[in-house]
Amino acid sequence: MQNLMIKFDFSHGPIWKEKYNIDTGEWSTGIDVIDKDKALSILDDEANKEYSSLYSFDENGTFIFDTNTYEKKKDVLLSLIQTIVLRVNDLNDGSYTVIDEETPKLTK
Repeated sequence: MQNLMIKFDFSHGPIWKEKYNIDTGEWSTGIDVIDKDKALSILDDEANKEYSSLYSFDENGTFIFDTNTYEKKKDVLLSLIQTIVLRVNDLNDGSYTVIDEETPKLTK
């Protein structure tokens, strides 16, 4: 059984894709039903865009995470994560386990 991780990182996630195809240059989860679902792709892109917007460079060129804006966007991010988790659970045929690392962080 495979694990499907739900977690954020800059420019990666929340549907964690750790398999890289050198022929196509694309990342995937390795779970076909997840990788081919258009609704999940749209949700993942939207959540990734929202989360990645929290990063920027300061006046010294240091890469920083905007904690204040993160606190303001928690509800939006949580809604996206919950929608993603509902969708992946709906698609689950028992071949993978969903490990949601973000919901506990976003509900603090």
